[in-house]
Amino acid sequence: MEVEQFTSTRLKAIELFKSQPKGSKDNVSLDAIFISLCTLATARTGAGSAQQARTVARPGNQQPPAPWFVETLAALKGKGESITVARFLMFANRFPVKRMDQVNAARWLRDAGYIPRKTGGNLVFDL
Repeated sequence: MEVEQFTSTRLKAIELFKSQPKGSKDNVSLDAIFISLCTLATARTGAGSAQQARTVARPGNQQPPAPWFVETLAALKGKGESITVARFLMFANRFPVKRMDQVNAARWLRDAGYIPRKTGGNLVFDL
C-alpha cells in the first residue's frame, strides 16, 4: 500500500469512526474499520492476488533428512558406537534440543536402516 493510499484510508476510517452515534452499544472500533477499508482497497486493486502462493507443507514422514543429520551420521558411521537420539543431537550441535529434532532424528535413523533397541526407556541405535 502506498503512503498516499494509506493516509487516505486512515482518514476515511477516522471519519467513519466519528460518524457513529455517541453512546451506542454497537460501536465498531477504529482498528476494525481501518482493517476493513484496507482489505477492501487491496481487493479492488487486485494487489492481494499478487502475493506468492504458499508452498504445500510436506507431512513429517516425507521430509528429507536435514544436512546436519547427514553430516553427523557420516561422521559417526562405522565407529560401532551405541548412541541415543539425545547424544546424536549433542554430536550434531543441536542446542537447545527441540522435540521435533528428536522425532526427526529418530525417524531418519530408522529410515537409514538402523533398528533401535529400547534400553532404560531410551531408544539406542547401534551405528
